[in-house]
Amino acid sequence: CIIDTGYDKDHLDLPSGDTVTGKGAGNLQWSQDGNGHGTHVAGTVAAVGGNDLGVVGVNRNGKLKLHIVRVFNDKGNFVWASGLVQAVNECVDAGANVVNMSLGGGGFLKFENNAYKKVVEERNVLIVAAAGNDGNTEKSYPASYDAVMSVAAVDEDNDIANFSQQNDQVDIAAPGVDILSTIPGNRYRTLSGTSMASPHVAGVAALVWSYFPDKSALDIREALQNSAQNLGSPGRDNVYGHGLVRADRALQYLQGIFTEEPTAAPTNPAPCSDDPKDWHDADGAKYNCAWYAQARNCAVYGDQFERNGNTANEACCACGGGARGTEPPTPKPSSAPTEQPSVSPSNTPTTSSHPSVKPSLVPTAEPTPVVSNSPSEIPSVAFPSEQPSSSLAPSNGPTLSPTASPSEESVECIDYPSYWYDSKGNDCEWYAGEGNCEEYGDKFKNLGKKANEVCCVCGGGKEDTDDDGEDDDEVCKDVKDWHNSLGQTYNCAWYKKWKKFRCLWFGGNFENGGFTAVEACCACEPYA
Repeated sequence: CIIDTGYDKDHLDLPSGDTVTGKGAGNLQWSQDGNGHGTHVAGTVAAVGGNDLGVVGVNRNGKLKLHIVRVFNDKGNFVWASGLVQAVNECVDAGANVVNMSLGGGGFLKFENNAYKKVVEERNVLIVAAAGNDGNTEKSYPASYDAVMSVAAVDEDNDIANFSQQNDQVDIAAPGVDILSTIPGNRYRTLSGTSMASPHVAGVAALVWSYFPDKSALDIREALQNSAQNLGSPGRDNVYGHGLVRADRALQYLQGIFTEEPTAAPTNPAPCSDDPKDWHDADGAKYNCAWYAQARNCAVYGDQFERNGNTANEACCACGGGARGTEPPTPKPSSAPTEQPSVSPSNTPTTSSHPSVKPSLVPTAEPTPVVSNSPSEIPSVAFPSEQPSSSLAPSNGPTLSPTASPSEESVECIDYPSYWYDSKGNDCEWYAGEGNCEEYGDKFKNLGKKANEVCCVCGGGKEDTDDDGEDDDEVCKDVKDWHNSLGQTYNCAWYKKWKKFRCLWFGGNFENGGFTAVEACCACEPYA
């Protein structure tokens, strides 16, 4: 059962006929989807294989029974009058044994917690939901209820997506970056978000359960978790949960032939000390062996950023290097920074505070406003089919800005156009990071321009002739004190922060005072 924005029943690459049923909120038709989110989710679960069309879903034989519960209108507003729990009950009453909710918002509610627990334990239904896309450690509901499987998103390299929530309720991970799937009108689109990851897990659950129909929902959940491919720290962690969902391994687990991943032998290893003792990589003292010991930093960066002839894989015990057979040195006070970067994604588009060499870590998803059951992902504007291998995530290095000439007649510079971002979603503020202009300033053209042409910090931009800090060619002014209908948090500044994603996906929704964001906020004007 898919609780979402509807379903395009006429899509040639999706199941149709008697195997697909549904119910819509009010007068909305479950079999229509003016938004596209629900149809995209459905394609991941069940797009038909072997038809020489588009994509294939996790369940690709075209025979999977689907029940669609449409709770959002075309603008992505939640309109199911009796609440989300009743939408889940609609799934249960229709005979579904797996429920997918690629949505999130709001806080913990005791009655919801109890209701979902009852659905799982007494009605034998597995509930799967998107972990959320705020890129922090906050808990998003319904995913964070104990009875619900919370799904994180990973990219094609199995690295955590920087928008994916990281907390102690994350159960499992699945692909959620640049996912190609069906959208209305016999079309296809690449989207990213934990909304895209959740149906992978729901689809695998349905597939595996079909081989073992006598198993319970709790049995299936256990199989998915215990057979997941470990991606982070040994065992469960707050980033990947139990790891990457694997249908083949879950099947083996239920067949009783699954072999656990090998763990280190219970012997005392020879003592190891980092060598050189105070080593850090070429990017600075912040990136020392203690930093590399966190999350998957060794795996991702361990053979890069050499300094004094050593990479982290050679210098740091945590990465398998260092000097073995010697006692570790006694820590001494140091003037080096003592605060290590968090492994949780920050609000900047990066999975860690270290430069990355992954194909693309620029977030192509946007957080769902936390007070709404709105869809939990944003489409990419460029919908790239191939990510450039040289694309790096933003650096948290010192912010650079143009230095004023000592002349009293100097003319300030303004970025032009001010709303520009590159084809990976990075704006001029990101290019102010150390080395970004030099490395990427002539790459990733968008709107006909590159950073070296647009951004003052990269030597581009234009003169601010009247010294007012604004582009005289841009006469747009935000509607004063406007915010959307969800509350004051969601004002023009909020939309501007990740305008590529927030404006595109939410800009036409949540009208307030007669305006939506694309009408009220200058940052969203290009997406009107």
